[in-house]
Amino acid sequence: NGCGRFSPLRFELSDLGDKEVEYSVTEWVNRERQTRKLRVTVQNQQCIAWTVERGTIIPQFDLADLKAYGGLYGCCKHFGIPLVESPAVSMEMAVKEGWYGKSSSKWQTMPDVMLRYRAASFFGKLHAPELLMGLQTAEEVRDFVDARPDGSGGYSVDIDAMRMRPKPPADLAQVDATA
Repeated sequence: NGCGRFSPLRFELSDLGDKEVEYSVTEWVNRERQTRKLRVTVQNQQCIAWTVERGTIIPQFDLADLKAYGGLYGCCKHFGIPLVESPAVSMEMAVKEGWYGKSSSKWQTMPDVMLRYRAASFFGKLHAPELLMGLQTAEEVRDFVDARPDGSGGYSVDIDAMRMRPKPPADLAQVDATA
């Protein structure tokens, strides 16, 4: 918002309805890697971060147009106002990317906020990468597994430390897809 190239960032949230989402979980069982398919039902909301370039004027739409086109974003799209947009971020994406099922995941307790954070992050990386200078959000950093150089040119992961992490909450209502 402070770069001066755009007006302040806005967010368009949409409710796409409940959706059952299938995702994969990889685990180590008896020193063998196994992948299971699971399902969870989520309220599939979607968020797009959007704005206009500095100097672009957004007209004052009348109430009838705002109602007819679903708000300011819809009016701008309908009347051809040039928007600068992020990719859409959805709860389905959060589940499939593994963000939703992490221990203490804010995606489960604060989905509206997390959708906005991730959409804003995508917006910045796409439209103003030089301003972010490769910096990641705290949420993006937590999405990674801690790997260390193993001394032979590769990397290793402490499986025991990963096993010690708290399990995801039971309220994910996970059901084995093969059942």
